[in-house]
Formats: sequence, C-alpha cells, structure tokens
Amino acid sequence: MEPLIILAVVKHDLEKAHIMLNSLGIAQHVPESMINTVSGLSGCGPAFVYTIIKALGDAGAVKNDVPRQMALQYAVQVVMRIKF
Repeated sequence: MEPLIILAVVKHDLEKAHIMLNSLGIAQHVPESMINTVSGLSGCGPAFVYTIIKALGDAGAVKNDVPRQMALQYAVQVVMRIKF
C-alpha cells in the first residue's frame, strides 16, 4: 500500500492518480499528519517480514535437519497464506 498526498487537484486528476497507483498496489488517501508513519510502515514492513521468514526457515533448517531451501519455501508459504 502506498500513501497518496493530495494537495490542490481537481477530481479528474485525482481519479487518474488513483488508477495509476492502484496498478502498482493499493492506493489510499492518507492525511498529511499520518504520512511519516504510513511511509515508514510500508517502507520497512517488508524487511520485518523477511526477518520472520528467515527465522522460520532457520528454525526448520538448522534445528531440525530440514534442507534450508525447503524450510524457506515452507516459511514463505506460511506468511503468504495469512488472511486478515
């Protein structure tokens, strides 16, 4: 999800911006007061998820003699199947 800052635009331009940004992911209007927090979350979030996947893979591979690549594949599938 990427934050979208709206300054002074007409409705038509805003709709075009949403179409373009939604082609890359989920675009959502974010109040300026939240822009730093939302940017940090969307920017750093993947690194946290990567760390969790690596830790799950290491737990399977190092501690339980599962081949590392197989353990990482299972860890990725666990994260991908989470539903909110």
